[in-house]
Amino acid sequence: MAASSSAKRRRLDAGDRKQPVCVFPTSVTDALSPGSNNSVTVVSLPHPNTGDPARYVLLRGKDDKGCSVFELNCFEDKIDRSWFVGNTVQQTGELYLCTPIDPMLLVLPLLEKHMHKPNFLTLDQILDDGTYTAFSFLEACLAMVEELEHVCDVRGEGKYKGYKLNHERLILWLKEKVSRTAETLLDTDIPLSGTAQSANFSRSTTSKAKPTQAQRTLYAYGVVSEYLQASHAESLRKEIGVAAASVQDNAAAASNSEKSTKETVASAAPANSSRGPCEDYSVGFQPAAKPADKPTSAAAKKLAKIDKKGMKSMMSFFKKK
Repeated sequence: MAASSSAKRRRLDAGDRKQPVCVFPTSVTDALSPGSNNSVTVVSLPHPNTGDPARYVLLRGKDDKGCSVFELNCFEDKIDRSWFVGNTVQQTGELYLCTPIDPMLLVLPLLEKHMHKPNFLTLDQILDDGTYTAFSFLEACLAMVEELEHVCDVRGEGKYKGYKLNHERLILWLKEKVSRTAETLLDTDIPLSGTAQSANFSRSTTSKAKPTQAQRTLYAYGVVSEYLQASHAESLRKEIGVAAASVQDNAAAASNSEKSTKETVASAAPANSSRGPCEDYSVGFQPAAKPADKPTSAAAKKLAKIDKKGMKSMMSFFKKK
């Protein structure tokens, strides 16, 4: 996933205790419906790129048969915003998106960890992290067993089948993932200027011309490399023929775009404040005219002249004695 140059992406970590506005895929919302045989679980797992704890949603079938994994990302706008939810106001304008992620990307750091050990390990041994018990849920992702054979050397049969990461196979598998992502971009209107983190929610004013193959490959590489350790990302870059300078230029373009957005927001702020809304609805506002005083009647004038000293009010006769 990606955020626009006017919004910052933040992964939803274990410290978040807010009631956010979330957008979930239909498959997840259907699983939350009464009578569904599927279960939805929010777990904490290390991000494959940084190792920092992040939140993921596991969609599991009945009896743990079949599993899909979704990543939770938070998009924070640099302009103060709020959400109207029913009859309430959610003060922070953050938006949380739940997007699919290949579970193999989450397992790669575990495979890397055991790569140089002499023994081949079974899937349950690989997922026995010791810190994040939620890794055991990924064993239900049956398709992942086939994926492991694409990136690992394999020994044994059945439940005793052992795996060990093969670097060459891994890079070829990642290359195919980049290729498929680049092919998918042909049918989208995502602007490919900047990095993958500057695409969603942007109001593009660029040309409608179709991006070139090189642009699509560079963008797809950016998407995939966000989930890779630095050594694997560099090996993949060399394999697909993306120049290091292009990656650096792309990152610089995204940084400049973000800086430009900050300056635009700052220039839109009122002179008497450090930050303000980009749309000032008070401009041109005309307060309602004060109603004219009604003329006083002759009876009211006479009543005002009466000396009321010593008189009781009408309500005093209705008080308890």
